Amino acid sequence: QEIRTLMKRIYGISMSRNTLDEKLRALEDAGYEISKTDKGWYLVNDGITDGELRILIDSVLYSDILNQSYSKDLIEKLSELGSVSFKKYVRNLKYRTESIDKNKKYDIVNTIEIIQNAIFENKKISCNVITYRDDLIPRYVYDEDIIVNPYELAFSNGRYFLLCEKENEEKLSVLRIDRLDNVKAISLPAYEAEELKFIKKNGSIAEYID
Repeated sequence: QEIRTLMKRIYGISMSRNTLDEKLRALEDAGYEISKTDKGWYLVNDGITDGELRILIDSVLYSDILNQSYSKDLIEKLSELGSVSFKKYVRNLKYRTESIDKNKKYDIVNTIEIIQNAIFENKKISCNVITYRDDLIPRYVYDEDIIVNPYELAFSNGRYFLLCEKENEEKLSVLRIDRLDNVKAISLPAYEAEELKFIKKNGSIAEYID
């Protein structure tokens, strides 16, 4: 009955008990493990455990590369993957982000997503690089946005970096993700730098990054 009520309230779909029973059995046939008890139907969760979720949530909570708002949202999403008691426990944990020094300037997650998709699709990106001088005022390194061939993201000492080649430089560069701005995907195919081809021929990108 609870499932039928939610279907009606959230999706506007009215469903009889027999139809719902058929749909649940169709999920079982599709490979989902469903358990029926005196209290109703349950999807058997053989995936991530509460302990594993706690480690992930603490990583989000105490990381300084995510701002407070995004940290709260991500903790909320992760907590939904846990047990009922875990959800209740973690519900207030997200508010600890307000007392932790978090990143306030950059949308790191969005930047990483743009770059990762560009790598998957073998596309170029455009961006600029921010630097800080003695007066601590951020300035762009380049007068205009530069074109970059992105190859691999790496994480080290609490920060993300991009292994790439700046257009027409013909050598590998490493850019700090939290110093990138105006990151945009470009519908132009990326090409491999000669140095990258040499690295692949004599090993792997992973070994080079390590």
